[in-house]
Amino acid sequence: MKKKIILNDEIKKTYHSLKNLKLNTICVEANCPNIGECFSKGKMTFLILGDICTRHCSYCSVNKSRVGRELDYGEIENIKKIIKLNNLQTVVVTSVTRDDLEDGGSSYYAKLCSELRNFKHDLIIEILTPDFNYKQSSIEMIKESDADILSHNVELTNSVYKKYRPTGDYHKSLELLKEYSKSDKKSKSAFILGFGETDRDIKMTIEDIAQTGVDYLSIGQYLAPSRKHIQALKYYNHDEFAQLSDWTNKNFDFEKIDISFYSRSSYLDAN
Repeated sequence: MKKKIILNDEIKKTYHSLKNLKLNTICVEANCPNIGECFSKGKMTFLILGDICTRHCSYCSVNKSRVGRELDYGEIENIKKIIKLNNLQTVVVTSVTRDDLEDGGSSYYAKLCSELRNFKHDLIIEILTPDFNYKQSSIEMIKESDADILSHNVELTNSVYKKYRPTGDYHKSLELLKEYSKSDKKSKSAFILGFGETDRDIKMTIEDIAQTGVDYLSIGQYLAPSRKHIQALKYYNHDEFAQLSDWTNKNFDFEKIDISFYSRSSYLDAN
């Protein structure tokens, strides 16, 4: 259940570059188990809008408060520097949820995508967004942005959602995914297991996501980011994930899926 991180030169280089440019990544902030594998390949998922989330999900290690940090538009220039330094062909950007901002940060996402597109025209841009409290103007801004892939994670099955994600809204997330799937861009979602959900709960959530029209789906095992966070109630084995993957492929027409122990949204290459 644990991945050993070997600090090779490429990982050290990535850490050093991010630290020097004062850039946040969800890889670091969420203690992602895939960090060593991704960093060794120069892959990372940037975390914008600060490092403080206004939602209070009990399984997440990102810092939480009612008010986030002041927006730093300089980080867009620093992301460009990382792209150039690592010769990135794909960039994945996510953010904390900013309920304290009128537009939830949607205009910042749009500005980032526009500048990255002008910086490198053939760059594949994937953004993993919060729900923006389902504010229609924010959603339209994201749909019209220069991103290639629009992602939003359902996070959990509906059966355990309110217990572990009380400030979120499962059905609002599904509505957002429906909006994203209506655009001319690819859409993507993910959720994690291990919170006491049943097999029926999992399959119902997959069906709910499929009905939104999403192109890509990933499902993985929840691993507590620290001993202070809630611990998983169940660890699914390889065979269980393989059976779920086979069932999903048999019953739905997702363009691409990744259903495995260590799968995470940004871990699935959508391009």
